[in-house]
Amino acid sequence: MTGKQVLPPGTRPVLGWRWGAYLLLPAQRQLWRAGVPVEVEDRVFDLLLLLLQHRDRALDRQEVIGAIWGRRPVTDATLRQLVYKARRVVGDDGEHQATISTLYGRSLQWVAPAEPVYEPEATAAVDATAGAARAARPGVPVPAAGRTLPPGSAPPRRKRVWFAGVAAAVVVVVLAGLFAALRGSGRSDATAPVPASSAADGEATPAYTTLAVLPFKDLDPDQDQRYVSDGLTEELINRLARMPRLRVTARTSSFVFRDKPVDVREAARRLGVAHVLEGSVQRSGVHWRVRVALVDAHEDYELWANEYDVGAGDLLDMEDRIASTVTATLYPKLRAAVAEPHRTPRVDPAAHDDYLVGLEYLNRRTRNDLARAIEHFQRALRAEPGYAEAWGGLAAAYAVWNDYDSDVPPDEHYRDALTAAQRAVALAPQSARGHAVLGLLAMEHWQWTQAVAEYRRALQLDPSNATAHQWYAMYLWYQDDPDGALAQMRIANRLDPLSPIINIDLGRALLYAGHRDQAVVQYREAVALAPRFALAHVFLAEGYLAQGRNEDGLREARNAIALAGSPTPSSYLAMLGVALCLNDRPEAARAQLAILQARSREHYVSGVSLAFLEAQLGLHEQMFKPLFAAEAAHDPLLQPALADRASPWYADPRMAELRARMGLPQH
Repeated sequence: MTGKQVLPPGTRPVLGWRWGAYLLLPAQRQLWRAGVPVEVEDRVFDLLLLLLQHRDRALDRQEVIGAIWGRRPVTDATLRQLVYKARRVVGDDGEHQATISTLYGRSLQWVAPAEPVYEPEATAAVDATAGAARAARPGVPVPAAGRTLPPGSAPPRRKRVWFAGVAAAVVVVVLAGLFAALRGSGRSDATAPVPASSAADGEATPAYTTLAVLPFKDLDPDQDQRYVSDGLTEELINRLARMPRLRVTARTSSFVFRDKPVDVREAARRLGVAHVLEGSVQRSGVHWRVRVALVDAHEDYELWANEYDVGAGDLLDMEDRIASTVTATLYPKLRAAVAEPHRTPRVDPAAHDDYLVGLEYLNRRTRNDLARAIEHFQRALRAEPGYAEAWGGLAAAYAVWNDYDSDVPPDEHYRDALTAAQRAVALAPQSARGHAVLGLLAMEHWQWTQAVAEYRRALQLDPSNATAHQWYAMYLWYQDDPDGALAQMRIANRLDPLSPIINIDLGRALLYAGHRDQAVVQYREAVALAPRFALAHVFLAEGYLAQGRNEDGLREARNAIALAGSPTPSSYLAMLGVALCLNDRPEAARAQLAILQARSREHYVSGVSLAFLEAQLGLHEQMFKPLFAAEAAHDPLLQPALADRASPWYADPRMAELRARMGLPQH
């Protein structure tokens, strides 16, 4: 066969597709909007083309993955991000789905009216589009219709240079090279404040610079070493985040770019950073081959690159060296301060493997995955009882359990979380994760002095810890400081801009500070990032109800319940009941309250959920009884209940007693 397209007699070749102001040309791999070319990532273009070619039917998840990634395993998060980017490039979003529709959360279909563009009229259509583009952008070359761009005519791409080296010492050596390269580049975050010149060397030193560590690629043919490449990435993020004057993007946002070809400038733009560290990992016998590159994202060139072959037992040393080198390169004056970085004690390689697998499950944030994370952290600790990082991971898994299974008693895993966090801090006093977990546990037991001290210590150790900023914002909500909480959530969002939960909590911060319309916009952003994240739909429902858009609020409450599965969380049923009541369906709302009351006789149901619905039904006399019960149970759902100044109980005189029981200042 030749590469030429063979068509049945009488069939005209399709040159492209047109819908609205858009024109897509497969041969040229171009997308035009209103006569102006639009930059599109390769896989985004592939998805648009695939959906247009099969616009007469829905394509299931496996069909899409097979067509775009082949046999390579792809997570739901990766596919979700690709759809998100495709919608953005054609002016669509996850709420309206006017162009790309998600069906039942598993299939995709092109739904916008589109028509094929044929030969010969296609030539006129493309020439007209090109003419408009020339008029709009004089001097920009536009290809003639029906011709592909000649080799080399595309914008120049960054050329990669890798040098041979070693894999377990990789992290340490990479950091050294990274810092030398950054020192030579002289670049810093353009938005960072610049203090007065140093008396020591007369040079102005930026207050901080910004860096993202993109997920290291697993080059193993079987793709079964993912936990190593992901774990190496996460360890580098954690270590670099502790370095002075360096702001590092959080793991949640960096990992959005896993399993996809990455345009470094686009990734840096979305993450708001000046530099990017990227690399790959490949197993070679008993060694690991690790390649690392530091990229100046503004100029799009590699400042430094290297390759290392190391044994598994040397990975921790490598991580230390990389982190130290990066910092010393960015800030030469800090070389003395980082010359002797904290060294991670040697641990059993098998224990380290279990720790990395545990981190992978921890970051998936579902009840089943948290259980798996706990299992792997415990296995690591059986092999290495003094492994501080594994204790910190175990503490975090236990501490957030109730957030993803709110129908268990709030204190069910408290003792486990507290013991693990205390052990982590005893073994490694510089553990920001351990201190942040201790702050969360103290806060949820109304120990306010200890909570704020632990949060501040965590942020002192790791100013780039988005979760610590997020949890500190929750503390400020309890303290009736919505503006301070909003400031902390804005910082968390800058550090982790693509995290669905942080986008949700930024929406909450906006809502509690009185910015209802901005809150709804933020909630929509969270839904667009993670359309199947039920919690995002719950808070979007709350935002709509606050705006008086009651039908939209009811729709989103039902969407959340559909996505949550069975059994439906009680807080979701309460939100549904409130939405029904506001839509003039009080009997249906009372039916939801009856369901919650029946549940509460069998197992734990948050008193906040009961009070929320009772208040909406006008049962004001009884709504504080479940709130007092929630206080006695240390229920974390009291936090939004106290933060929302529009709630029916905020101005109730009995609120003073509730706040007094919790040791909180009065309004």
